[in-house]
Amino acid sequence: MGLRGIGLLAFFVVIVASGSARAGDVDLVHLELRYSAWTVEESNTFRVQLYALTDAPEGRRFSSMAAILSWDPSVLQLIGMIDIEDYNWFVSAFPDGTYDVDEFNVTWQDGDAYYLALGQFPLPGFSYPFAGPAGLHIVDFVFRAIAPTPGTLIEMPVTVGKKPDTETEVLDHLIPNNPVTGALLPAEVRVGAYGDNDDDTDVDLKDIAALQNCYSGANVPHAGNGCGLFDYNADGDVDPIDYRNLRVDIVGP
Repeated sequence: MGLRGIGLLAFFVVIVASGSARAGDVDLVHLELRYSAWTVEESNTFRVQLYALTDAPEGRRFSSMAAILSWDPSVLQLIGMIDIEDYNWFVSAFPDGTYDVDEFNVTWQDGDAYYLALGQFPLPGFSYPFAGPAGLHIVDFVFRAIAPTPGTLIEMPVTVGKKPDTETEVLDHLIPNNPVTGALLPAEVRVGAYGDNDDDTDVDLKDIAALQNCYSGANVPHAGNGCGLFDYNADGDVDPIDYRNLRVDIVGP
């Protein structure tokens, strides 16, 4: 049973919120995977955040979402998930049995998994999840880096060609089984040593020169993915703290 079948059951057991859709209700909800540090050292675990967001300034609500996760199992290993307290989900899980018809979660060794989040029923004291431009933090997925790579993607494909009712999608909160899915944005991860810009297994003067191009200063976001390997403390900038850590790692000329 896919997300739409689960959503239909939910509407049978609860009174659906009444009213017609306003203009903001037609805006799509994007799903984005985020890993701000970009670099992780081999054998370490790290968390990839899943966000729901919309381009509409006023934001919008939705009822539920599901995501197929896909990654390279030769370099990354899925360990599990950590719930986030930004919203009290009715269900937040890697489903099995009836709700995992394609058996994504029987094993994660093949590089895919299926995650499901159902919002609370619209009863007194509860509300549907809300996504705005800054994003609703839904859950963290925990991975382990198991082999070096200059870059690999963790993606959310719409489907992987197994059974047609298992999809990555977001469903509307007013119209049952109405998809409002927007863009599906992946996270990129580099597995290797911090500071080793050229992946030659050491940190040397060439890497210091590369850091100079990424240096942003304290509390100023660095330029992007390629600079993440100099962000030793994963605070989003490349500053004197990161430079001091790089100097400690220097082993070559």
